[in-house]
Parts: sequence; structure tokens; C-alpha cells
Amino acid sequence: MERGIIVEKQELMFLLSCNGCRTCPAAFLSKADARPAEPEEILKGLFQKGWVKNDQSCFQVQKPLSDAVKQITEAKRVFNFCHGNPERELMFLYPGESLLAVQEIFRRKNAVRMTRVEKNEIFLFLNEQGFTGIDEDWEPLPCPGEMEELLPKKLEQRGELKAYPWVRLLVSVTDGQTGEMLERTAVFRKGFSDMTITQSGREDGREYKAAEPYDAEKFTEKIWKWIEEGEE
Repeated sequence: MERGIIVEKQELMFLLSCNGCRTCPAAFLSKADARPAEPEEILKGLFQKGWVKNDQSCFQVQKPLSDAVKQITEAKRVFNFCHGNPERELMFLYPGESLLAVQEIFRRKNAVRMTRVEKNEIFLFLNEQGFTGIDEDWEPLPCPGEMEELLPKKLEQRGELKAYPWVRLLVSVTDGQTGEMLERTAVFRKGFSDMTITQSGREDGREYKAAEPYDAEKFTEKIWKWIEEGEE
């Protein structure tokens, strides 16, 4: 699946539900979910695309989609990469033997792209996607002085980041089984420089660590630490 596969959001949510998934990012919900298709209709579409087969005893989801659904369902940690640049796609990363990247598709609002990334290629992949805090194609606006609300309280949809034009990149880690946000780090513009700030703690009693100058090496080290912790 190195080149990626495209799955309709309704199909993905149907398969995740069948697999016992208890929580999913809001970004996985399509506009069509306001009037969701009947399960029979979704199943028929999966059959037509070859994702599901019937061996006369049960329905079987075919690889590589079945492996992706299993990895999402069993993930202990989920990483969300949201870029301030509206030309960059929102991405969710699921740890495993290889990493599973699930990204929005601008030209197909009701579908997602799933790509497998080997661990030794993860930072090359993140850099290509603009998710290491470096993006020469887009510049954020300076943060206007001391802000009481530097980051959005909760980011359900990428459009909510528009109210924070000083945020270049927001990376968060959530509990894969409850959806609870555990920690997040943002790269934001202050004056003429990029800074990083980390917010940690669970739903109650969140704390901000002091902002410090953006350092690409430290930033990627933090992401790698999160990924390793997500595999434990």
C-alpha cells in the first residue's frame, strides 16, 4: 500500500464500526453521513470495488484494507498533523509495524487516502508533507502579543485553525481508544521567528510549557518519542 489507497469515508466508518472501533476522528465523517447510506448499500459498493468477498460462510475484508482497519481500531495512540497552510492536507498517523497515514483528499471531500510508511522513512515522508515545521511555501501571521488562547481548545475540523493564523503546525497525540487528547505541540510565529509550545495533561488541568525557539531536531525527536510510546 506504499502508493496509497483511496477509501470512501462512509465505507471506512462502516468497516471500523464492524470491527468494534470505539472512537474515530471527526474528520473521518463525510457530509453524506448526515444522510448515511444503508449498510446493504455500503456493503454492495465494497463488493463492487473488490474490498469485500463472500466465501459462503462469512464476509471477508481484503488486504490491504483489512490490515488498515485493524491498525486503526487497535491503535493505542493516534497522531494528528494539522498545518496552518490551507494547501496542506490534514493527516492522522497510526503506529504499528509500519506506520499508517490517513489523509484528507481535497478533490474528494468524502474520501481519505491511506498510505503505509516504513519507520526509517517517516521523517522524509513528514518533511515532504510539510509536517516537520518547515514550509517555505507558506508563512503564518505574527501572534498579536500575549494570547490567553494561543491554540484552539479542541481541533475537530481543520477549518477551526483559521482563527489562529499564527499557528504554522499543530501536532497532537490522543488516546486511540478514548479519543482523549494527551499532549500537543505547535509551531507558531512570534515576531519574526518561529517558536514551539507544548500543552500537556488530560482534559482537566492542562498545562503549557514555556515557549522556546523552534528547533527542527528537537521537534522531530519529540514526534519520534511519541511514536515509540504509541507502540508500547
